[in-house]
Amino acid sequence: MKSMLLVLFNKDTLQQ
Repeated sequence: MKSMLLVLFNKDTLQQ
């Protein structure tokens, strides 16, 4: 579950 959250956060950071 933590991995999924991290992936989502990473995607958001990449979009910024």
